[in-house]
Amino acid sequence: MVIFDLDLTLVDSRSVLDLQRSRRWRAVFALVSKIEPYDGIPEVLARLHAAYVPVAIVTSSPDQYCKKLVAHHGWPIDAVIGFHDTERRKPHPDPILLALSRMNVRAADAVCVGDRADDTAAARAAGVFSIGAAWGSQEFDKLTESAPDLMCATVAELDAWLSVRFDVRNDGGRRGPPTGGRP
Repeated sequence: MVIFDLDLTLVDSRSVLDLQRSRRWRAVFALVSKIEPYDGIPEVLARLHAAYVPVAIVTSSPDQYCKKLVAHHGWPIDAVIGFHDTERRKPHPDPILLALSRMNVRAADAVCVGDRADDTAAARAAGVFSIGAAWGSQEFDKLTESAPDLMCATVAELDAWLSVRFDVRNDGGRRGPPTGGRP
């Protein structure tokens, strides 16, 4: 299973960060069509889906915002955990643990990708392998100091690592029968 953070990991949401910080979510929702994924993200998600690797998004934003982005881009996401789904948010492990529970996946079989130190801390506390998404991080020094298990400078670097970790072929399939994930 791959658990992604949303903002500045899957999508370049810098244009709406001020609106998000001031909790002007209606204005953010109106701009969803202008929030673009980072180059390579749609292809990564499509390959993981084709290879039956479960994918979740765990975000500190409201799940309605995340679901609107997922629907707008047509991404094959298996679970969305948003701000209101747990009492405690990242850096607490609760949102990641909820994603694992909903997908019936063990922590040892998951990786978590995020752009902030809170993502690393939450993954570590949940017992999940953490990957720093340097391509979108606005807190690169803090992300580096959080010492994720792996730091990826680009989406292409992440894609290559995930392809090896989950045995995904370039055409999106798996080398051999699925070892879990969606039926």
